[in-house]
Amino acid sequence: MTTASQWVFKALHVLSWVIFIGLCIKTGAILTSFSISLWVNPVAASDLYEGLNLKPIADYHLWLYICVVSFLVTIHALQAMIAFLLTRVFNVLDLNRPFSETLTLLFSRISYYAFGTGIVAILANQFHDSLNKKGLTVPLSWNAFEMLFFAGIIYLLAIIYQRGTDLQSETDATV
Repeated sequence: MTTASQWVFKALHVLSWVIFIGLCIKTGAILTSFSISLWVNPVAASDLYEGLNLKPIADYHLWLYICVVSFLVTIHALQAMIAFLLTRVFNVLDLNRPFSETLTLLFSRISYYAFGTGIVAILANQFHDSLNKKGLTVPLSWNAFEMLFFAGIIYLLAIIYQRGTDLQSETDATV
């Protein structure tokens, strides 16, 4: 592996950690401000996270507010888990012997978490549509189909890695 490739590989590894930490902080910040809006100061719902105003929903019905925030936290937590698994990929990946059972398992898990995130986002979209029918707007984009597309691509990568692992082990057994 060339020096430039090693540098890019290390930079991507660091970037995956930054993304993971950022998603954990974002999830924690939403949970913290949500808790404050429930038990300390209900006005906090008007600026839940980075200007996200869910105060009209909280005023309309508390359980609807809890559902919206639950969807938001669940999706961000699943995305954080995907980012964590990506950091594990960088820890395990050996570019001299790139195919391994561990990587195949990690790619499969990433695709499952991405699929789960997509399903939760579809449910959130449906819930969002029902809120819109009641005249309540949720200023969020759930990106459901993007996550499902991502899950499909990663699952395809897992299948390719499984085949590569099988071929690599056959080659090792032959030699």
